[in-house]
Amino acid sequence: MTTGKRTIAITGASGLIGSHLLPVLQGQGYRLRILSRRPQQEAAGVTPIQGDIRSLDSVRELTQGCSAVIHLAGIAHTSLRSQAERDEAERINVDGARNVLTAAQDAGAERVLLASSAHVYAGQEGMELNEHSPTEGISFYARTKLMVEQAGLEAASAGRAAIVIVRPCLTYGPGVRFNLESLMRAIRGHYYFHVRGASPMRSFLSVGNAAAAITHLLQAGENGRTYNLADRTPISLVEFVNSLADLMQTSRPKNLPLFAVRSAIAGTAPLKWLGLRSPINSESLRKLTVSFTLEVKQLGASGFRWSDDLLATRKRMVEAYCRSRE
Repeated sequence: MTTGKRTIAITGASGLIGSHLLPVLQGQGYRLRILSRRPQQEAAGVTPIQGDIRSLDSVRELTQGCSAVIHLAGIAHTSLRSQAERDEAERINVDGARNVLTAAQDAGAERVLLASSAHVYAGQEGMELNEHSPTEGISFYARTKLMVEQAGLEAASAGRAAIVIVRPCLTYGPGVRFNLESLMRAIRGHYYFHVRGASPMRSFLSVGNAAAAITHLLQAGENGRTYNLADRTPISLVEFVNSLADLMQTSRPKNLPLFAVRSAIAGTAPLKWLGLRSPINSESLRKLTVSFTLEVKQLGASGFRWSDDLLATRKRMVEAYCRSRE
């Protein structure tokens, strides 16, 4: 990035990764323009632009005078049960990304970083999946992310700006929602369990490594290349969960035999017939027993250096969660 061109536009700045990314970029002297749907006061070095990612005019205003754009905004991997929810997700995730690409290139931005997701990998299982491993739109959310990647690759081939795509995996840190929030609730409520004899390996991503990697790739990432984002070393799901229980100062989850869990799933089948959700089903059982890890050699080859402050990040996450429940 050339000297003097120090203004970055960011979408999704209020999300988990975005909220931890902003202070990192500010610490490196960047001026920031962030897109917000609600009015915000301007802060030191941060200019909020009120607008909507679905509006090309809003995104054009956001990207004015920016040398780079970081696109993190999107609807996360919720169930998206209704057609209206899926239509909204496509407008925000896919059309929003296209708006970013169009506005960034028209504004003369040199680089654009697009956030995809590790959810694009087929089956959400396997060991050491690299950026060329098979992908699949197994969920509507994954399909939208694959469409975002395709739009990014098409823009990269046009050569008007360097386009870098990142695939973060399950990210943890203060302020988490969705899966990890539900996990901590289950641990605290003593209804999470391990499957006896199963010790699947998982890749996780601390918010610190996420923010550092995005900042690094904004300059070092190659045009048209996709990068897995994960902590340097996978960890067993059992070890990760037990560490959260220890930090919460509660008992570790019990180990249940597989046959007992399968019997419980069979016993809750009538709930589905009644239109009710079961606390355990075949898909949630699969997640307790299969490994899903990402290879991060490509990120390392770019010159990135990981932080090892992982337990401290988990501790801050647990403390923030517990405070929110007081």
